[in-house]
Amino acid sequence: MRLEEKAKFLEHAACPKCGSSDARAIYSDGSSYCFSCGTYFAPGEIEEDEGVIEVKEPEEIQEPQKFTPVPLNYADITNRKLSAYILQKYSMGIHRENGQILLVANYFNSTGDVIAQHFRTPDKKFFWRGNTKSLPLFGSQTKDKSATTLVITEGEIDACSVAQCLPPVYTVVSVPNGAQSAPKYIKENLGFIEEFQKVILWFDNDEPGREAKRKALEILDPEKSYVIISERKDANEVLVNDGPQKIKELVMSAQKWKPEDIRTIQDIPLDKLLHTPPELVYYTSYEGLNRFLNGFRMNELVVIGAGTGVGKSTFLRHLAYDLLVTYPELRIGYLAFEETNEMSTLGFIARDNQVKLGDLFLDRTIVSEENFRKSYDKFKDRIVMMDHFGFLSPERVIQKIKEIVKIYDTQFIFLDHITMLTYGIDQSLNERRAIDSLLNQLRILIKSLNIGVIAVSHLNMKGEEHHEEGGRVTLEHFRGSGSIKQLADVVIGLERNTQANNLDARFQTKVRILKDRLYGNTGVCSIIDGRSGVLRETQSFMLNQFQFEDETEETEEEKDTQSTTFEEDF
Repeated sequence: MRLEEKAKFLEHAACPKCGSSDARAIYSDGSSYCFSCGTYFAPGEIEEDEGVIEVKEPEEIQEPQKFTPVPLNYADITNRKLSAYILQKYSMGIHRENGQILLVANYFNSTGDVIAQHFRTPDKKFFWRGNTKSLPLFGSQTKDKSATTLVITEGEIDACSVAQCLPPVYTVVSVPNGAQSAPKYIKENLGFIEEFQKVILWFDNDEPGREAKRKALEILDPEKSYVIISERKDANEVLVNDGPQKIKELVMSAQKWKPEDIRTIQDIPLDKLLHTPPELVYYTSYEGLNRFLNGFRMNELVVIGAGTGVGKSTFLRHLAYDLLVTYPELRIGYLAFEETNEMSTLGFIARDNQVKLGDLFLDRTIVSEENFRKSYDKFKDRIVMMDHFGFLSPERVIQKIKEIVKIYDTQFIFLDHITMLTYGIDQSLNERRAIDSLLNQLRILIKSLNIGVIAVSHLNMKGEEHHEEGGRVTLEHFRGSGSIKQLADVVIGLERNTQANNLDARFQTKVRILKDRLYGNTGVCSIIDGRSGVLRETQSFMLNQFQFEDETEETEEEKDTQSTTFEEDF
């Protein structure tokens, strides 16, 4: 039964089977058809009563009629340079309906019956009739016994365009519903696809096409998979503008697919290796740190950890200050989540005037107004911060870092601290996963934006001695230690006995390098004193003497006088 011949369309209505609100077309003979789920309802099967839909009981329902495809006429489509021969071979032709010319593509089952038709209007609108629940690839019925290579396109017109130019050894098909559904239909028709020795993807040269190609290649056998490289949007555009020979050339030169993230050395240009200048190195005022690490670089993730009150935040701020005053063109992002932006600003002004932040916070007059303004002007357009209220998700922080780097052209990002981003999470397992996710995202961000990130992390384990009492820091003490060990380029531990009886010891900090991916230097590199409010290096160690030392047991008195610590700001 052809609805357009025996009845006239009246209106759209809801479908009781699939739930669509307006996909069911009602006809003058009382029948209806849902273009969403492909269900035909015989006259009287559904009672229409003032917008209320009622499906009759099963014993009253007539047996649904078999789908009958509309007849097609075949003729050359000159503007597409498609011949009537190829269109008839692929069962894609013209149908007139309600005074409109439609381009119709037939879809066949394994027994050769048309199970669905895909309609295209002159204004490029599409709709389906028939059974669309399990569609084959368009053109699959054209497979020749000699065919060894399969070409998969994104549209029916493209499939006909390519097939018209190739011998029978090639089978050319299309996914039914464009790029978005390509992975779905490739997966559903994988048995058919695997019959071929070689599979070539020719999807549109646009973002949806490229994304569909990427997802489809994850499904296909990589040993058989090839891709078309063309500057044209699609295959029909190549046929119309460049001719059939170009179609042949592109198919013959299809490139073996290689995942974007897998390469051999020959994929890296030799000239790039020979002539790329070395990374710019940024040095601090701490000689021991410079000797061990040979400065800080772009594309590096540095993580600093210490016990509560040992001075992580102060150390981080001093590193940021050092880079700013040493490199006048440098601009940084400074995200301190446990203090206000006003407090962070005061911290830099305090450091610039060699006073303690706590003292300046209580009494602004300890710095003259003139010097205060000079310090403010020195940093006002070189330190970028973020407003932060409530729970901070890793995703939001990553997005803000992107914005800071791209809008303000910053080279370094300072994060204080990464564990703050897990405070809204209840379970420790989720905390670990949150840190893992953040560090993975940071690594990707560092590489894509060519920046350096220096971050503070809290510790979660204590050894025989508490970290606040001079206990040695190891990689295992860091929260998210697994991901920090893997993803960080440099890991620094700070050790200070904040409870030491000896006043000198209480203000001294050991700076211990726990990991250095580039040079492999580890061990205590510096002793820093912070009693003045400025972290001054009092001793740095030569690499050959101290980098791999396994410290001998010290007496309590020795620990009080020799441990390296620095003073927290307040």
